[in-house]
Amino acid sequence: MELHSLMALSTKVCVATLLMVPGERAIQHLFSRNTHLEFDYSVLLTVLPIYFFLACWAAGMSIASGIVVPMLFIGGIYGRLVGLAIVSMFGVHTADSSPYWAWMDPGAFALIGAASFFGGVSRLTVSLTVIMMEITNDVQFLLPIMVAIMVAKWVGDFLTHPLYHALLEFKCIPFLDAEPVIVTDGQRVIALPV
Repeated sequence: MELHSLMALSTKVCVATLLMVPGERAIQHLFSRNTHLEFDYSVLLTVLPIYFFLACWAAGMSIASGIVVPMLFIGGIYGRLVGLAIVSMFGVHTADSSPYWAWMDPGAFALIGAASFFGGVSRLTVSLTVIMMEITNDVQFLLPIMVAIMVAKWVGDFLTHPLYHALLEFKCIPFLDAEPVIVTDGQRVIALPV
């Protein structure tokens, strides 16, 4: 076989590894440490728009489908892309060769990207930080995860309202305002019919 056909086969296998396994298993592949060269840019840039479109489509349908795993998966993909870019710039460092630079791992960036995407979409902060810390069981990730979630929340709050709010509007489900509406006739408060 030619080198080009071997590379194409390898790319197809990596795409299938992410798309043809259950979401939890694909997330484990993305979060895996010391796998700097497991997925290259073409694989991640192929899977990201496909999965993003399918997750948006499924979230808007009137079926029982979760959005937690797709949010972690999409965030993991873009975090791994950032991690690959950093590894491309500074090289591969493992805990054995240079422990100080071992944090530059695409799997670690996938975890941080998943936390930031989840935080930006859902606007969860403290509970999401605790959940992500329980996933890693590594206290060294606490500060990067907290910073990523808070920045994502601030950017999301600046741009739009949370996904769950948008889904309520999309499905025309009434919801209460953040502040109560008080109606007066000049002197007294009027009770509105419910």
